[in-house]
Amino acid sequence: MVEIRRLRPMVKLAIPAKPQPTHTRRRSTFKRQERRRRDYPPPTPQPTPCVLWQGPVDRYGYGALKVKVDGVVKSYKAHRWIVEQARDIRLLPGEVILHLCDNPPCFAYAHLRIGTIAENNADMLAKGRASPPPVNVFYGEKNWNTKINAQQAADIVIARQDGVYVKDLAKTYGVSQSTIYNVLSQDRRAASDERQRERRAGRALGSEDEASGA
Repeated sequence: MVEIRRLRPMVKLAIPAKPQPTHTRRRSTFKRQERRRRDYPPPTPQPTPCVLWQGPVDRYGYGALKVKVDGVVKSYKAHRWIVEQARDIRLLPGEVILHLCDNPPCFAYAHLRIGTIAENNADMLAKGRASPPPVNVFYGEKNWNTKINAQQAADIVIARQDGVYVKDLAKTYGVSQSTIYNVLSQDRRAASDERQRERRAGRALGSEDEASGA
């Protein structure tokens, strides 16, 4: 016997539509800084006011731009580009631009001077803009992690010159071979610096003799 079942009527359910996201424009969290282009009083007094760069700046506050040089787009500092264009020269890699006004976004030509990295550092120290060295950093025997003192380092250098192997020195002083290599490399650097100082002194003495003979 076959049983015939009746299908139940279809029931339609009203499912609420998925809410559409509303796009709200978020405000930027970056602080806006308005830079007055002209008549800006320089931090370090100058005969003329600063002229501030109105374009993008780097993290140090110096004006930044992109220019096409010899068919290649390069990133430039605004003050460096201004000096090159004003003097029609190409600055060397070791040459820097000193701000007489000590105002990074300034690109007034009268406030810029070509100098060296040493001159820039000396100017920074003279004006008290250098960060003082940390008081909690100790070198040499003053460091609590030091494993070799100055006398032991001198003995290690002499022993290595006499032909003692590095692994034997490490076993004798109870340190790793890397520590022994560090001691030897520091001694070589110190000797190299001393030879360079002697060469400079010899050149200076020779130039003085030539000048006196002339």
